Amino acid sequence: MSGKRRLMAWACLALALLLGGAAILWTGQHRRLPYADRMEAAARLHERAASLIRAEKARRGVALAAEDTLGIGLLGCDFSAIMTTAAGLEEKRTAQLPDFAALCVRYFTEAGLKAGDPVGANFSGSYPGLNLAVLCAAEAMGLDLRYSASVGSSKYGANNPEYSFPEMVKTLFDAGLLSRLPVLVTMGGAGDMGRNMMAYVMEEDEDIAAVEALKARLIEAGLAPAVIDSFAQDIELHEQLYGNIRAFVNAGGNSLGLGHAENTAILTLGSGLLTPQRLEIDSTSGLTERYLTQGIPAIHLLNVRALCAESGIPFDPKTAPKIGTAAMYYGKNISIPAVVAWALVAVAGSTILLLSDRRGSVQRRRLVLHGLVAALLAVSVLGIYLAGHRVRLPYADEMEAAARLHRQVTNAVRTERLRRGYDLAPEDTLGLGFMGTRISPITTSLGSEEAKRTAQLSDFAALAVRYLHEAGVRSGDRIGACFSASFPGIDLGVLCAAEVMGLEISYSVSVGSSNFGANLPGYVLPEMILTAHEAGLLSTLPEIVTMGGDGDAGENMLAYLLEDEDDIREVAAMQTRLAAEGLPLTVYAEGYEADVLDRMARMGDIAAFVNVGGNILGMGDTDAAVSFGQGLLPEADPRITPKSGLVERYLSQGVPTIHFLNIKQLCAETGIPYDPSAVPEVGTSGVYFSRSYARPAIVASLLLALGATVAIEVWAKRKAR
Repeated sequence: MSGKRRLMAWACLALALLLGGAAILWTGQHRRLPYADRMEAAARLHERAASLIRAEKARRGVALAAEDTLGIGLLGCDFSAIMTTAAGLEEKRTAQLPDFAALCVRYFTEAGLKAGDPVGANFSGSYPGLNLAVLCAAEAMGLDLRYSASVGSSKYGANNPEYSFPEMVKTLFDAGLLSRLPVLVTMGGAGDMGRNMMAYVMEEDEDIAAVEALKARLIEAGLAPAVIDSFAQDIELHEQLYGNIRAFVNAGGNSLGLGHAENTAILTLGSGLLTPQRLEIDSTSGLTERYLTQGIPAIHLLNVRALCAESGIPFDPKTAPKIGTAAMYYGKNISIPAVVAWALVAVAGSTILLLSDRRGSVQRRRLVLHGLVAALLAVSVLGIYLAGHRVRLPYADEMEAAARLHRQVTNAVRTERLRRGYDLAPEDTLGLGFMGTRISPITTSLGSEEAKRTAQLSDFAALAVRYLHEAGVRSGDRIGACFSASFPGIDLGVLCAAEVMGLEISYSVSVGSSNFGANLPGYVLPEMILTAHEAGLLSTLPEIVTMGGDGDAGENMLAYLLEDEDDIREVAAMQTRLAAEGLPLTVYAEGYEADVLDRMARMGDIAAFVNVGGNILGMGDTDAAVSFGQGLLPEADPRITPKSGLVERYLSQGVPTIHFLNIKQLCAETGIPYDPSAVPEVGTSGVYFSRSYARPAIVASLLLALGATVAIEVWAKRKAR
């Protein structure tokens, strides 16, 4: 082949690969994002918020703008006393759409935020719809949003002096839709003191009176506008109030967020989620630039047309689109077989062209061909792995049934907890009700807040079903369990699994708990089980109830360690209450080994043993059990001593043993989300599935690679003669 033809052939191959790659990308299917449910929840909250604001406007006598053809109610008027600048009608009308709340959830998720993370936000009054989008997204994700709100607004924003944006927020807060008010209210506009509001620019007495009346209403509502002396003081005040944050949001175009230099860098960085970057900071730089330079991601919501183009939200539609239908709820799913085929064409085409090139030595072409075969094999294996699909487990229905029963138990326990006067813990951002407090009289040790929050999920009931099936347990079998109160959600999950599978379960429970477990002395783990039993959800009660902690007698409970008389009386009252409820405490005076052996005798001949938590009875008084791992433990033959716990002893007897303690590891191994911002839907997490690969494709790839290797060697030997 001549040099010109060879060059043309390589060019044709490159063009074919380029067009093929483009076609693969273009024809990729859209797949709903894993957090799309949370996006929808934020959008629906936004929809409810707009409805309340619309109703409050009507109550105050503020008519909907004639230009609000969508009828959402967040559009202001074309001129007012608190208007500061001009603006486009189409942008303001579009910015009302609830899909922007969903978009904010996507931005927050892409920024790596999770429940409880602190986020700062600066809201101008110009885009009330975008402001509410951020607020609703933060509520849906359980974020710690610290935000400032200004009064002044550009045209068609929240510019009705009878009902400003801070007052809209107060309406939603009072109705229970939002959980927090702004940390700071300012007048906005020039100097953040409203100096360019039309009332002051036009010097109309009636308009000035309207602004003063607005200020008086804000003061009465506890939203007094701050007095701002300078831009530097304004920046410093906001940074102090936001504190240490994980992300920053700027909605609108006020100078505080953008900076007040004409050539501010923010105008060149685009819209949406901005990645941290080094920018030149000076006295004119706004909050967005400052946070980006500090390595904090920022979300910039101003250019509505650009936001729509990037996210798939329709710009200025005639009717509001149905929630959940915009392109932003979906990601692109590329066809793995098509990618593999593309790679095969690339390798085959390159091979043919190389073989036809007689200019290089046989040895050089041989090495290149072997390299191509190796690359082909790697691409094939990768393609087979990526093309592997999730297969629902044959007992997934039982897993779902256990998880749904656990949901019912959760509701019953939460209701009883509230009835007894215990509010949900502030750290319980999922609102499930199993989390206790940081410190209490019956707290025995420290624990991880994130792990305790995760351990409430009903998917752990499904996981218990999976482990029991993998252990070979069947309906009618008898199992044993030892429950610490540190993970009440998992304890009850195992009980729900036993109910659904029709198992006979013999179990013991303890009262002492690490922090954020079942450590409320007025409502302890045995009583939670009793609640579910009396509601007809669980059929068995514990055979043994102990104090737990050191010596299985609660010796390290804070009430005794601190020797606080009130706390000791509270523990004594708990003991009396349990006895009255038919759950008397057992005390083992003969020591640790007698305690362990008595439990084993009571459980009798069991098909499997389950340990939940890190109490000494299950784990033993040594460090040996820590090395066994999590979940369904592999077979082992540990050396038994008087200090060995139930886990070691049952493993030594060949009894399948399931161990729940390291929540993060359990989640990583099973596909249950760790510390999620919202409760996952039953049946959706990875725990309900296994992964299936095309074994014939694997064998074919290996045979093809082997055949190609042999063919190359034969060809090379012939050429060398």
